[in-house]
Amino acid sequence: MRNNFIHWHYLMCPTLLFFTCILFLNCNNRKIEYTDALKQCNDKLAENGQTAIALSPECIVGSVFPSFECTTIHQKTTNAAYFKGKVSIVNFWFENCAPCVAEVPGLNQLVKTYGKDKLRYLAISPDSQEDVATFLKQHEWDFDHVGDGKSLIKDVFQLAWGYPTTFLVDQNGIIVKNISGGTSDASAVQHIQEQLMPSIDRLLKGN
Repeated sequence: MRNNFIHWHYLMCPTLLFFTCILFLNCNNRKIEYTDALKQCNDKLAENGQTAIALSPECIVGSVFPSFECTTIHQKTTNAAYFKGKVSIVNFWFENCAPCVAEVPGLNQLVKTYGKDKLRYLAISPDSQEDVATFLKQHEWDFDHVGDGKSLIKDVFQLAWGYPTTFLVDQNGIIVKNISGGTSDASAVQHIQEQLMPSIDRLLKGN
C-alpha cells in the first residue's frame, strides 16, 4: 500500500506542477482591454480624489489597441488586417496644434529609418479630410492620414491626454508606449525620436 502511495505521489506532483504552470501562464497572458484599462485608471484617480485631467499616458500601456475600421484620405482601409503583425505608430494631432506640427519631421525620419515593410504609420485628426489634405500639400508627412476623426478620438480612444498623443503598438496589438504633449520648437524632432526609437528597435528584434 505504501509503495502505491509513493508511486501516486510522484506521479501527481509533476501533473499538478504542469497544471499550475498552465494556470500561471494563462493568468499572466490575459489581455487587458483598452476600455478596461482606462476604467481602472479612472477609478484609481477617483479613489485619490483626482479627475481624468491627471490621467497618465502610461495608464493604457499593456492593454489591447482598440479595434476600429476607417478610411484614409487616400481611400485606404485601416482595420485589424492593416495592423496585423506590424509594429504600429498611431499619432493624434490637429492642424493648429503647434507641438503636433513641430514633431512631424521627426515622425518622417522614423519612416525613413525603419521603412514600411514591418511598420504601420497612421495619423488621426479631428480636422476635416479637406483640411488635412490641404495641410499635407504644405507639409511633407509620410503617414497614412485619417480626417474627420472626432468619433474615433472621442468614442473609440476616449483620448484624455490632449495633443499630440502617439501610441506605439507591438506586432500582437498590445500598446507598449503612449506619449503625450511636446514642444513647439526644433527640439520636438529629437524628442519624438528618442521616445520611440529604442522601443521600436526592441520590438523589431523580438524583445
